[in-house]
Amino acid sequence: MRSELDASTLVLLALIAAAAVVRWWRAVVTVLVTLILAAFLASFAAMVLWMGIGR
Repeated sequence: MRSELDASTLVLLALIAAAAVVRWWRAVVTVLVTLILAAFLASFAAMVLWMGIGR
């Protein structure tokens, strides 16, 4: 009985840890995508401004 209880507890803990890792990973991916998009927009805006000033 004790081994079964320990096994189910380990499975539950593993599921909780997996859910936490997935949430953390999604947050990291969201931040990375946001930073990449922001950098792309900033470089595009800088290029447009530079072209506008060059004319």
